[in-house]
Amino acid sequence: MKLGDVIGDAYVLAERLGRNPFGQTWAAVAGDGCVRVAPGTALVLKAIALVEAPGW
Repeated sequence: MKLGDVIGDAYVLAERLGRNPFGQTWAAVAGDGCVRVAPGTALVLKAIALVEAPGW
């Protein structure tokens, strides 16, 4: 994942806020394909890397 990537036609990544072996946290903006909030709304997304999580 990198700055500017569009996730699921709904979220545009704006800035990586944090990262650890289990995932990443990003500041994002709702895009035109987002059905949960209005386009342009500021959001925080957490991408969880289950492959790296023990016991999953």
